[in-house]
Amino acid sequence: THHVAIVTSTAGNLEPRLVGGKNRCSGRVEVLHGDKWGTVCDQYFSLDAAGVVCEQLQCGAVASTPGGAHFGEGTGPVWKENYRCLGNESRLADCPVSAWDQISCSHRNDAGLICSDESWSLRLSNGGSRCDGRVEVYHNGSWGR
Repeated sequence: THHVAIVTSTAGNLEPRLVGGKNRCSGRVEVLHGDKWGTVCDQYFSLDAAGVVCEQLQCGAVASTPGGAHFGEGTGPVWKENYRCLGNESRLADCPVSAWDQISCSHRNDAGLICSDESWSLRLSNGGSRCDGRVEVYHNGSWGR
């Protein structure tokens, strides 16, 4: 049994970065809490959270989310948080967070992210599943119809 506490992201600035990839839009996911950079556990890094990070970094849409320290093991803390993004947030700090104190996560579980690095991409929004909805276009750093 896991105990989950839902809190709003108010501590620190929660700025993400991608480290160790081929370009600025791929790498190990690291988040700044206050003045300390730490990695994100791959067990609870959702596609919606990945999409928010890609958008925040102006890197297009999610191409893939390799786990298991695909981009090498980080240093510092491993943040044990589940970013409960809906996918329409423009910053990771806008996503509610679930704290998972009882999960076992080490740098072997560092989340990775590869964004499309395109100036545009498509997504479906407000549908009943991931396969239907209104078509939206990502262009110049924002989503629109």
